[in-house]
Amino acid sequence: LTMIVLLGFAGLAIDGGNAYVHRRIAQNAADAAAFGGTAYLAGANPTENGLLAEINRLAEANSIPDSNGTTGDTVNSNVTAYYVDANGNRLSGCNQIGTCSSIPAAALGVEAKARFEFSASFAQLVGFSTFVADARAVAVLHRGGGSSGPAIFGGSQTCQNTIDWSGSTTNIIGGVHSNNDIKVGGQTNTITGSVTYVT
Repeated sequence: LTMIVLLGFAGLAIDGGNAYVHRRIAQNAADAAAFGGTAYLAGANPTENGLLAEINRLAEANSIPDSNGTTGDTVNSNVTAYYVDANGNRLSGCNQIGTCSSIPAAALGVEAKARFEFSASFAQLVGFSTFVADARAVAVLHRGGGSSGPAIFGGSQTCQNTIDWSGSTTNIIGGVHSNNDIKVGGQTNTITGSVTYVT
């Protein structure tokens, strides 16, 4: 009986740690897909297929498995993306990227959802062969300046490491707001604007 309990704790530690790692991978991929998709929207002559391919490419570059064997195309069942408005809410009507035939005029950002299925270790002893880590991120484009809001707005459902900035020599023109911490690494980064956060 003691051995069964010990194996249960070992399984919880190993599979729980594995789940945390895969959840972090999925969150990084969703973040990259949402930010990169929104940047693509802001570029010259964006197309819906080009946007979906860019979202999938960024998710796959951040370790989300490709589902059809062709990386960077418009097909990946592990990634889902939606058009959002200036407040980060999904558009009414057609809002799933890749199903609307063109980019809606009201689209000002991207909601990206990433999914990572992985094998269980000890949990297989009690009938769980796989687990799924899901993550979601939203990025919104604010054009121009004035009262349009911060250049970067981080909102996390878990309120942990909302903005984790590890790059160097980056200049952000505009404000930065986080609903939790802002973790900054790297060197010679500048923000020309106000910085607000809640801890």
